[in-house]
Amino acid sequence: ERLTAGFVNGNATLTYLPAARLHLQRTLNGMIYSLDTEQLRRIGGFAAAGHELTDDYAVARLFLSNGFALAQIPTPAIVAVTIRSFRHYVRIMRRWMIFANRYFRDNGSPATFIWLILPGVLPLAGAAVSLAERRALAWMGLLFAKAVANRILMRRILGAESSVLDLFFEVAADLLTPIWAALALIRPHQLTWRSRTIE
Repeated sequence: ERLTAGFVNGNATLTYLPAARLHLQRTLNGMIYSLDTEQLRRIGGFAAAGHELTDDYAVARLFLSNGFALAQIPTPAIVAVTIRSFRHYVRIMRRWMIFANRYFRDNGSPATFIWLILPGVLPLAGAAVSLAERRALAWMGLLFAKAVANRILMRRILGAESSVLDLFFEVAADLLTPIWAALALIRPHQLTWRSRTIE
């Protein structure tokens, strides 16, 4: 659960908020979002978004295709996720990466590469290079500095408090992200959601 929180909290301020500022936002935060129900009814309701597992992305596309704008605001949403086992954690991360790959396929651009893909790959790639160059401590120091800066930003924008231990989980999540992204490339059309295998 702490690794999952490390991934979510380590990426939220670096993805959704900059995307909103740069007018690159093409999806919603799937954990929690709000919408005008009257507008939703006028454009066909949830049925018009289709029967997709990525309901947040489908709803975002529905609103955008009907000329509505998305607004990402820095309001904290406290969400608890129960992770039963390491295997369950791996399944969740793989599923999220499958969804992320779909988003990148539909919205790929140089800006998306610089703003999302590169930061996701750099921690592990940098760790590998720094090990080869015998500068692993310096690289880990940079990763912890990034985590500290992110936590300061979260506290300033969202009022979110965190512990020193959260920094370790954020760095660990940063290093693991490329592994889950690679796993998502294996059988990318099949995933496990709760107890069901879905094609």
